[in-house]
Amino acid sequence: MEWVFLNLVGGLGAGMLFPAMALTVQAAADGKDQAYASTMFSFMRGFGQTLGVAIGGVIFQNQVKKKLLTYPLLAHDANEYARDAAGLVEIIKALPAGEMKDQLRESYTYGLRYIWIVMTALSAVALVASAFTKAYALDQENETEQGFKEKRKPKDAETGV
Repeated sequence: MEWVFLNLVGGLGAGMLFPAMALTVQAAADGKDQAYASTMFSFMRGFGQTLGVAIGGVIFQNQVKKKLLTYPLLAHDANEYARDAAGLVEIIKALPAGEMKDQLRESYTYGLRYIWIVMTALSAVALVASAFTKAYALDQENETEQGFKEKRKPKDAETGV
């Protein structure tokens, strides 16, 4: 049940930020380029998420392997343990209490610690870069090639006006 509350924070943040950012990207583009701006935003967001997962995975694997190599009990299997984070969790759960389990758990937390350090540093860089973002008004008229040819307002079927 605890996982619901942990995921709620990230879900609410992402749910509020992603649609808002798509609208602001359109405000920064010319009317004829809004479709391209939206498409590029979606592509770059997906690409950035992919890079984030890849970078996080590489950092985790390297740091877990580095820590495992310091333990003589685990050094011979360091490559195998560091390869799969989800599999390592299952291995740690299945092990009986003891020195090996403690060393695996410590190696896992060591890897996570470095992911947090790197991602916090990248977030700080993004925060500083956001200070240089130009402001755009969101109350722009939609310029599009699609729409009605006549500028007349259509009649209301109920009132006839």
